[in-house]
Amino acid sequence: MMNLSSTTMAAVAMLMSLLPAVEAPAPKTAAAATATKPETIAELKPEPKAESKAEIKANARKEIDKFFASNGPIPTLSFNFSKPEEWEYLKKENRRYAECEMTDVEFPEKIWRGVAVKLKGSAGSFRGPEDKPGLSVSMEKYKKGEPWRSIGKFHLNNGAQDNSYLNEQIAGEMARMAGVPASRCTHAFVSFHGKDFGIYVVKEGFEPDFLAHFFKKTDGDLYDGGFCHEIDTNMEKDHGDPADRAAIKQLMQACGEGDVKKRWEKLDQILDVDAFLSFMAMESILCHWDGYNFNRNNYRLYLNADSGKFVFFLHGMDQMFGDVNAPVIRDSGSMVGNAVFSNPLWKAAYRDRVEKIYTDVLTAVDWPSRVVEEGKKVQAALAAKNPQLGKDYQGQINSARDRVAQRIAMVGKQLAMAPKPPVFDAGGVMKLTKGWMGVDGGGGNSRTDEVQIDGKRTFHIIAENSSAMSWRTTIQLLPGKYRFEALAKCKGVIATNDAKGRGTDLRVSGNQTKAEQFLEGDSDWKPVSITFESSGGDAILVAELRAAKGEAWFQAESLQLVKLK
Repeated sequence: MMNLSSTTMAAVAMLMSLLPAVEAPAPKTAAAATATKPETIAELKPEPKAESKAEIKANARKEIDKFFASNGPIPTLSFNFSKPEEWEYLKKENRRYAECEMTDVEFPEKIWRGVAVKLKGSAGSFRGPEDKPGLSVSMEKYKKGEPWRSIGKFHLNNGAQDNSYLNEQIAGEMARMAGVPASRCTHAFVSFHGKDFGIYVVKEGFEPDFLAHFFKKTDGDLYDGGFCHEIDTNMEKDHGDPADRAAIKQLMQACGEGDVKKRWEKLDQILDVDAFLSFMAMESILCHWDGYNFNRNNYRLYLNADSGKFVFFLHGMDQMFGDVNAPVIRDSGSMVGNAVFSNPLWKAAYRDRVEKIYTDVLTAVDWPSRVVEEGKKVQAALAAKNPQLGKDYQGQINSARDRVAQRIAMVGKQLAMAPKPPVFDAGGVMKLTKGWMGVDGGGGNSRTDEVQIDGKRTFHIIAENSSAMSWRTTIQLLPGKYRFEALAKCKGVIATNDAKGRGTDLRVSGNQTKAEQFLEGDSDWKPVSITFESSGGDAILVAELRAAKGEAWFQAESLQLVKLK
């Protein structure tokens, strides 16, 4: 071993003090010893950023979309009341929320606590808490509540008025395809406070997630029409400032405006008229007798925050397709519907809207097959629980399929028969050769018939005694001034003169204007006409003979309507 002198040791110490300090390396852990050092800076990955509120909402809505579009197993939900006082409270105040817990068989380790539930339904569908009740479920009403499958609120319909459990689902799909807001639906098995109540319809609530499908902004005012209430009642406001009712008052005032032109201007400012036409068309097409336009029931009303105009939502569609022969083109009994239909242009646009929905929605999809597709899913789930239930359900599938098919066919038939708005040529003339019907207003041998004279088709009237017999047709007119004209001849006409007309002439039923020309006695072919003003709507055109005796003929090819302005 080498021994260093004290002088040498001092020199080494002095040299070491002049060198830069070097930290001793930290001892390597097992993890550090096995880690691989990145070769470039680009390989260093930043920490993931926390999701923004907008991203969380967007992802939640994707999950909701996935749930309602799923072909997976039908969920099984169980609602239990661990607090006896909450169950007693629900039995006494069943229209108010009570607190319970909920489980979903697909998530066996999970219990949703603080779930708010109340009973729902009206006269036909309401059932008590121990008799398969319809339920409204809010997952986040109480503190620490959690959404179920990203859904904050939903409804469970008991099928009391729809044994197929398919009406609202299929009707809603049709409505959304036509651009009319309606909730999506699927199915679930439900047990409630220890009782297994079987299959239910799961329906999404009218929440921001629902509104986001139809509107850019979801913070507008949302009103619940309630049970058989018009918009002029004190409707419940589900979203928005409860004290602010300026917009709904504006809509009511517009509907009640006495001056029709001002009414239409005011309506157009506060109501999305185009959306309302589609809404009313779908209520008619779906046979929704218990909706807004025909019973002032089952609807929601939303003030679109972008346009500042109201939009109606379909709701309560468990009794759809019931009367397959119901008229698809008919007047509304509602305040808003009547106000809209008072405008002939909007009324004509309604007919066009029904025809467009028939073409673009009803005949564009094989809806009877769609009914069967969804019905088979329910049937399979029922059969898995009880094979007999699955067999019995087949009749419900068949019945729902047939109702939908028959309704679509009837809508097409009614549209083919319905009078269409007149189409004028470039000269403002529309020929009226079709759609005429003879109307007998006399007795004895008085009659109407069609005959050929000189190779020309004519509408013929014979009066053997005092009568007012006619040929009539109905057309739809837009507001304006018109001249109704034809070539006529008569023989042996002894004219009678009253407030409506005289001899062989033309007139418009309900219009006080008299014809410019009339024929009596014996006359060869001569023109007859009447010029009149129309405020729009249906017009009954009349070619008549008012006489004690005689004959008259109207040349079919000469009957025409001329638009003057």
